[in-house]
Amino acid sequence: MSRVYAAKDIILGHRWTLRQHERRNLQIRFKLGGMDSDGHFFEEMIQTEDLSTGGGSFSSKNRLQPGSTLKLSGASGFLSMVQVIWSRLEKDSSSYRCGFAFLHPLDSPILAD
Repeated sequence: MSRVYAAKDIILGHRWTLRQHERRNLQIRFKLGGMDSDGHFFEEMIQTEDLSTGGGSFSSKNRLQPGSTLKLSGASGFLSMVQVIWSRLEKDSSSYRCGFAFLHPLDSPILAD
């Protein structure tokens, strides 16, 4: 396995960490639902920016709390619980870029490392 590192905001005190799964540049639409950081229920359509068997990232119009658990579902019947790992406001935007981890890593030949 090649060494793939994840950049975390130095401003927030995070450091470089070794990824467990290599990310692929895949844009897949999902419905995301759960509680935002203000405790309000939401559902929205999101599109992944990258994806792996362990997690990925997306942009959301909702501010999401790292550590929160959300439901990710797809039109094909795909359903998974995910945990928000990090979230930050995107520059010049009112949306938040978020990283997530699948609570149960995927077993998919498309995403195999």
